[in-house]
Amino acid sequence: MGLVNKVVPTKELSATCETVAKEIIGNDLLALDYVIGAINRGLDLTLKEGLQLEAGFFGKACSTGDNLERTKAFFKKKRKANFQGK
Repeated sequence: MGLVNKVVPTKELSATCETVAKEIIGNDLLALDYVIGAINRGLDLTLKEGLQLEAGFFGKACSTGDNLERTKAFFKKKRKANFQGK
């Protein structure tokens, strides 16, 4: 399911969390906002309602300029995407 990506000793937890957080915020923040919205709004929904909610957010995410930028960067494979939050 992918809920646990890494297990680290307690003394490394803070540094590991900081590294993961920096990696997350270096990505498409608009899409991340949609993910968080889907999680928060979907907690009390049925599976069918949750899947409909997810599909709606996915459609929004696919229609952004950042998604186009991600696609261009992916196909060029030589550069990192430059997300603008649009």
